[in-house]
Amino acid sequence: MSQQPNIAGIIETSRPSARPPSAVSRHPFACGPVRRLAFSVALALLTICVPVVRAQVEPSEPVQEGVPDESGEVEQPVEELPEEEVAEDAEETAPDQEPSLIEQFLDEISGDVRTRYRLQATFDETDQDLWQVLRFDIGDPDQRDVTFSFLGDWDWDLDERRRNSAFASSADSYDRHANARLLRAHVTFHRLGTIERARLGRQDGAFLPEVPVFDGALVESEAWTDWKLSARAYAGVPTHLYESSPSGDWLYGGGVEIEPGEATWAGFHYVRLRDRFLQTTNEDGLFVLEGRHRPIDALQLSARSTAVEGNFRDLQVRANTWLESLGLHLDVSYFTLLRTQRALVTEVDPYFLILREERPYDEWRALISQDIGDHVTIEAGFWIRTLREPTDEGVFNREFRRYFLSPRFYGWPDEGTSFSLTGELWNTDDEQIQSLGFDLSQELNEDLEVSFGSEYALYEFDPLFGGEREQVRTFYLRGDWDASDSVRLDLSLEHERDDRDSYRTLRIGCLWRF
Repeated sequence: MSQQPNIAGIIETSRPSARPPSAVSRHPFACGPVRRLAFSVALALLTICVPVVRAQVEPSEPVQEGVPDESGEVEQPVEELPEEEVAEDAEETAPDQEPSLIEQFLDEISGDVRTRYRLQATFDETDQDLWQVLRFDIGDPDQRDVTFSFLGDWDWDLDERRRNSAFASSADSYDRHANARLLRAHVTFHRLGTIERARLGRQDGAFLPEVPVFDGALVESEAWTDWKLSARAYAGVPTHLYESSPSGDWLYGGGVEIEPGEATWAGFHYVRLRDRFLQTTNEDGLFVLEGRHRPIDALQLSARSTAVEGNFRDLQVRANTWLESLGLHLDVSYFTLLRTQRALVTEVDPYFLILREERPYDEWRALISQDIGDHVTIEAGFWIRTLREPTDEGVFNREFRRYFLSPRFYGWPDEGTSFSLTGELWNTDDEQIQSLGFDLSQELNEDLEVSFGSEYALYEFDPLFGGEREQVRTFYLRGDWDASDSVRLDLSLEHERDDRDSYRTLRIGCLWRF
C-alpha cells in the first residue's frame, strides 16, 4: 500500500474509516434505531453487570475454627459434635466442587471497555464528543477449538453539530448524533486437520494492510514441510462503515508464506476488490510481495513492493541494526512511488477524493541512537522527500528536508524523571525554519505519571477540515493513572496554534480490563 500523504511533520490522527465524510450517509449496522439501541443496552449491561456477577460467583475463603493464631494460641476451640451432625456438616461442606456454568463462562471472557470524552474549542466555537469501545474474546485459541471475538464502538455528538461545523468529522455524516458500529464479530475454528484456522463473520485482514474489514470467510492452512510453507484464502464483502449500502462491492484473495529458517520470511499476496462508490465502479487487483531476512543477529533487512493490475506501484526497503554492547541503534529506510496514483478502489487509495492524484516521489529516512552511560541517549536523523518532477509540487505533495537532534535523559536527577529536547531544521525551496520541542515526564508514584511538552510540524494533514495546515505548534499536558489492576485513567490538555487559528482540546479517558 502506498504511503499516504507523506507530508513533513504529519501527525496521523486515527480515522474510523478511510472514506471521506462528504461521500457517505448511513450504514445498516450504524443507523438503525433498533440495532443502535440494542448495541448500547448490551454494552451498558456488560459494563455494569460483569463485575457484579464476578463478585457474586467469586468463592469466599472458608472459615477455619480452632486454628492457632500467630502466638500459637487457639482462640475458639472446636466443639465436639455428635457423629450424625458431623456427617451432615461434611456433606454440606464437601471440598472441590465443580465450578458453576456462570463461573466457567466468565473465566472464558477477556477484553476491555474504553470510554473517552473530548472537548474541542476555538475562540468562536466548541465541540463535545463521547466515544465508547467494547472489545472482548471468548475462549483461549491455544486451548479451545472454537473461539469468538467482538469489537464495537458507539459515539455521541453531545453538541449535535452538523456538517457545516468547524469540527465536523466523518461521524457527522450520519442522520443521527448517536451511532453504534459493529467493527468485528467472528467465530474462529482452530486445528481442523490441515486447516489451522477457519473464520466466519466480520473480520479485518491483519495480515495485509490493504485488506479492509469485510464480512466473509477466511481459511488458513497449517505449516507444511521444514520450510513452514502455509497458505490462506478469503472472500467477502468490504465493510465501508460510512457508506449507505455495500451493494455491488466484493473482494477475494489469497496468499502464501514461507519461512525456511528462523532468520528468513517471505510472503506473496493477491487481492481483487470491486467498489461501487457514488456514480462510479472501480475494480482493481493488488499484488504484494514482501520479505524479511536477518543475516546476523544484530541486523535485519526487509523489503515490500506492490503492483496494481500488473504494474509496479511502489517499493520500500529498510535496514535495522542494533549493537547492545555499544548501545547503538540505526534505522534506515527508503520508499519510492514509481508511477502516478490515480483513482482506485477505496482500500487501495482511500484518500483520493481529498489528495487527488499523487505524483511519483522518493523518500529517505534515517535514525541513529547512541546510549551514553545509564541515563543519556542521543538521537539524530533526517527525513528527506523529493519529487521526480519539481513542477508537481502542491498541497499534500511537498518537497522538504528535515534534520533533527534530540538528547534524552532518563532517571536523572530523580529516578522517575525523564526529559528530552528536540532541535529541528526544516528546509524547503521557499524557506528555512528552525524549531525546538521538549518533553518532561515525571512518575509521581508507581501508578501515576504526568508529562508536559511541546512539538512542532511544518505541515500537518487535518482530517477534520480535509486540508493541510502549516507551521503547527502544540503544547500538551498529559497524565496517566493506573487506578487498579483493571482500571486505567488518562487526561490530556492540548493547545495548538497554526497559520490560521488556535485550538484547545481536552480529553478524558477510562480503560477497564476484564
